[in-house]
Amino acid sequence: MSENDQSESVKSYTVVSIECGLGIVPPDLHCPRTGKPVFSEEADVEQPDSPFVTFIHHNECGFLFLREDIQRAFDEAREAIAAANPDEYETADDVDQDLESLLEHVDIGNVPLIYEVSSKDMACGPVTTTVHIGFDLWTFEEEEGMEEGDGDDEVEGSEEE
Repeated sequence: MSENDQSESVKSYTVVSIECGLGIVPPDLHCPRTGKPVFSEEADVEQPDSPFVTFIHHNECGFLFLREDIQRAFDEAREAIAAANPDEYETADDVDQDLESLLEHVDIGNVPLIYEVSSKDMACGPVTTTVHIGFDLWTFEEEEGMEEGDGDDEVEGSEEE
């Protein structure tokens, strides 16, 4: 790879995929930095409960949460993708269903991580629901959004000698 190739904008992120079989309830998920809950199939989780969550996306509903600092980038990407593919998307809002295309156009953070939680159920046939939860595990402003006790403290019970 040449130096010029490396300077091109390539979006990369790590995906942790969790697939739950038919009738299996997905596990509750927590922010890897703060330990705060970010997803629960059975309980309400207030968003954003962790300052590191960048987005929550549902495969049928689109974005359930989009952090304010990346909202504009996603809006611009929606417009660009819809304009470039008029046969595929009637409006820019239709692009929300295509998270993969959006992620190719948007920088979602310095250390991006995505939880991908898929669960299967039965309706008139098998149905798969997928929720993506995006994180930026390191931000330049992280100390502004962090409060005391948000996960980076010493483990309770450990002592420095």
